[in-house]
Amino acid sequence: MSLHAVWIHGNSARAQWVGNNPLQQVTGGWFNGSTTSIPWSDVVGLPTGPGVTYRGADQSHGPFGSQVVPQPISLFVHFPIPTPVIVRGVRAHLIRVFVLWKADHGATLAFASAFDGPVGLNVGFSAPQSGGHDGTRGVPADLVEGMTQFTLRAPREVLFGVGVSLGFSFFANANVTFTAAGADFDVPGI
Repeated sequence: MSLHAVWIHGNSARAQWVGNNPLQQVTGGWFNGSTTSIPWSDVVGLPTGPGVTYRGADQSHGPFGSQVVPQPISLFVHFPIPTPVIVRGVRAHLIRVFVLWKADHGATLAFASAFDGPVGLNVGFSAPQSGGHDGTRGVPADLVEGMTQFTLRAPREVLFGVGVSLGFSFFANANVTFTAAGADFDVPGI
């Protein structure tokens, strides 16, 4: 096995829905030391040195105050992963994908998937997760299967380009910050 790992910074995260969505403006600091809601952060997030933050609105109640169970996914975030499709004449195989994230109480990871171009890939996600890990504890502590690390059931030959998608539900107003995303590839015979 010849392991090849690629990562991108969390600022590359892109929300699926923009405008008229359940995202809110993120509260952040300005250069003069003041803190306020940041315009357009409900559309593009709030990028900072460590990553990008999105703020989801509480979606736990229906139109008449009734409890909605389960909460709908109101934030889908996508990451384009630099993909070594062919290395020295050999096609790479995707082994696992990663997303480092940290969420306030009230946000839950409810969905994780990976794609090779238009083809959905079955990754090891089975149960909602809260809290997350953002990389501050290091490897391997921040790489938790089913939370920040998602392993394919079997390595898959890559044909196009890899993308990783996460979906979050909100049962309170909460921030989710993404710090990095990546993938491990095997390049057989190299």
